[in-house]
Amino acid sequence: DCLVKPGWGVTSTSPQECPLGTFNEGKNRLPCQQCQTGFTTVDVSRTSAAQCVIQPGWQMAADGVPAPCDKGTYSTGGTELAPNATCIPCTQGWSSQLDGASSAAECNVCAAGYGGGNCSQCSFGTFAAGGSVGDVACNACAAGFTSKRGATQSQQCYPTLVSALNDVFSLANETAWTADAAATAATCGAACTASATCVMYRFVFSEGGNGNGTCTLLNEATSPTHSVGFKIGSGEDFSVWPLGQPVGSLLPQQPSEIASEAACMAACTAAYDCELYDWRLTDGACILAISELGNAATSMFQVRGDHLYSDLHP
Repeated sequence: DCLVKPGWGVTSTSPQECPLGTFNEGKNRLPCQQCQTGFTTVDVSRTSAAQCVIQPGWQMAADGVPAPCDKGTYSTGGTELAPNATCIPCTQGWSSQLDGASSAAECNVCAAGYGGGNCSQCSFGTFAAGGSVGDVACNACAAGFTSKRGATQSQQCYPTLVSALNDVFSLANETAWTADAAATAATCGAACTASATCVMYRFVFSEGGNGNGTCTLLNEATSPTHSVGFKIGSGEDFSVWPLGQPVGSLLPQQPSEIASEAACMAACTAAYDCELYDWRLTDGACILAISELGNAATSMFQVRGDHLYSDLHP
């Protein structure tokens, strides 16, 4: 009997050369067999499963099972000398539109947090969800809001001024406040946000009830001994400032065995009533604090993109 030669298989009508992704050892009357999922061959007429390699757009995962490349990566597939493959990240700022990209040419859209014709990282106060084609700029946060660099969604835009939950943040040394000429709370806040070194303001209303009062500002320290992070929202991020003294009133229960500023921040996030953490730079102590009630006074801390914890520690 006539048998197919190696690399060929039998169809319902006639022999055929095994196409890509199939093989047959030949000297039989069997159809070409398909490589397993995630595998293919580098050429036609392959004769054994050993010649099946990872297909383009896939990689051999850590569990030994082939898997498609995630969006933002690509794989050209394996070779017969190196049958396994790994996914390669797109160039920084770029991404693929879908999973399973098989070449760098498919990295043709901006990654999340990047925008513009060159897919540059979004600057402070802007964000981008990614996936844009062409010269699409990052979106600006709303007026009075800012963000870290590389923000990916509008939820990462935070108010530039955030109120103390009670009234004011106390200082260990109240003489550190600097007087400002602003006569209303609004202009006092504007004076703080106009300064790159203003940590927060305190405004004390006059007894006249007309909204006027006295404005004082607290500036960052040039030789800090404390890294103070003010909680934004429920702890989505923190506004971190270098200071020379503690801020706020201590929470009744303080954390123990905190070994890093990141862990101190996490402890504040986990404590519902915590408004700020104080990481003491001199000895690595972690202190959690809150604001306190003030007599006809209010405080707001400033949020700047370059002082967000997520930007300082990406």
